[in-house]
Amino acid sequence: MIVTTALLWGTLSGLSQDISLQLSLQTEAVPETSLPDSINPEPPYKAKVNWLQALKSHRLDLDSPDVEWPGFLGFCVKAYNWFNDNFNTYDPEYVETSDKLWKVRLTSDNWVDLYYFHPTDAPYMRLSGNINPNLGAYVNFLALSVGYSIDLRTLTSGDKARHKKFDLQLACSRLVFEGHYWQNSESAYIRSVEGYKDGDWIRESFSGLTFRSVHASMMYVFNYRKFSYGAAYNLANYQIKSAGSFMAGVMGTFYDATFDMTKLPPDIAQAAPLGIANYRLHYNSVLAIGGYSYNWVCNKHFMFNVSFFPAVGVSWNYADSSDGNKVKLALSGRQMFSLTYTNRQFFATLNSNMTFNMYQSHRVGFLSAIENFQLSTGVRF
Repeated sequence: MIVTTALLWGTLSGLSQDISLQLSLQTEAVPETSLPDSINPEPPYKAKVNWLQALKSHRLDLDSPDVEWPGFLGFCVKAYNWFNDNFNTYDPEYVETSDKLWKVRLTSDNWVDLYYFHPTDAPYMRLSGNINPNLGAYVNFLALSVGYSIDLRTLTSGDKARHKKFDLQLACSRLVFEGHYWQNSESAYIRSVEGYKDGDWIRESFSGLTFRSVHASMMYVFNYRKFSYGAAYNLANYQIKSAGSFMAGVMGTFYDATFDMTKLPPDIAQAAPLGIANYRLHYNSVLAIGGYSYNWVCNKHFMFNVSFFPAVGVSWNYADSSDGNKVKLALSGRQMFSLTYTNRQFFATLNSNMTFNMYQSHRVGFLSAIENFQLSTGVRF
């Protein structure tokens, strides 16, 4: 019994030593592995893409860190991205932003100027300019636009254009900037005169009117997360759910209008004498402007906008104005409508807007308005 136990004990001890030796050899054969290196391997280096190459391949993303921009252009892109992140964000449930940077569009632009002139001690007179049709083609990249338009009326008549119109608009979610310039130094038409043919509607040519005006405004959009002004008037975004917003800001205007009454048609001058040879209205205004704009999304293709922005402030004359250098109450405003159709990247829009201004002194009342009708169609890419 004692011999058997000793043999068993020796056998187990030898087996244990063999197992220990094998485990030791296996442990030495396995190389050591760093735990952090195996879980988080170092990512491979990714080269930046030149911005011009990305633009040519239609893969340019202004917000991408993989795009390489040169000095000043890189600064401008960073400034744009900062502005976009802080002033141009929307609720995606209401507004869908377009990922297309380019637009090509064909535009038919038609405008007419209207005037009401009423000296205190003389008959009133209503006038209007010619309808000025323009046809133009434009290419847009972000907020930049390059294009050319043709004045169809002067093209068919061969006469040199004596009227000018320039419009500028920049819109983001929170802010809207607008600028307008109008000039008319051609013949207008007298539409009615108090005391002449019982004030009925007439059409008499009048070459004694010259007119220039400049408007510049900036407004803040209060419901900027859910409402896009740009979706209606510069096709920057898609309004996918109806929404509106109050808007308010400041507007500056400049007017210079001259009425040379010596150029009135003889029959009008005899029947309704105005009592003055010529009258000049030359003044600036600063106004507080505010109102409401609403986008009604009819369905996935059509959207209708209506906007109205009255303005009130003060105006002051230049020394060469017939009223002298005086400060007066100023009233102005804008009324706008638009109907927009979109189908994927194709769009078409019909806009109508009127900008008006009223001036009143102890010597004269003056109202001017510019009506503009625009049809535009094109594609984003």
